[in-house]
Amino acid sequence: MKNIVISLILFIALIFGVFISLNYLSTMCNDLVKKSDTIEEQIAKENWQEAYNSSMKLTDDWKEHCDTISFFVHHQEIDNIDNELWKLSQYTKCRNKDESLASIHVVKFYINHIKNLENVSIQNIL
Repeated sequence: MKNIVISLILFIALIFGVFISLNYLSTMCNDLVKKSDTIEEQIAKENWQEAYNSSMKLTDDWKEHCDTISFFVHHQEIDNIDNELWKLSQYTKCRNKDESLASIHVVKFYINHIKNLENVSIQNIL
């Protein structure tokens, strides 16, 4: 009986931890996508200094969450976003509209991809 109670407590703790981590990941991804949308608008309006500053802020925000996210997400996904963020900052610095817009779309795609990979769905379970 003692083993069943301990197992049940561990199982409940595990489920609780999963929901907390999914909530954190979803909140963080939504925040980063909103910041990416802002950068996209700045690029479209050709506010290059603001776009560069925002891209550096996005990179800093990403670095803050990167270590925590690495517990949930494959490291290649994290590396892909790192690479695109560094490209984005240089594209905005050089005022390259086409490449900047392409890069911010890739960043948003990768962030949404991470969010979708971690959602509880039948596709992700199988």
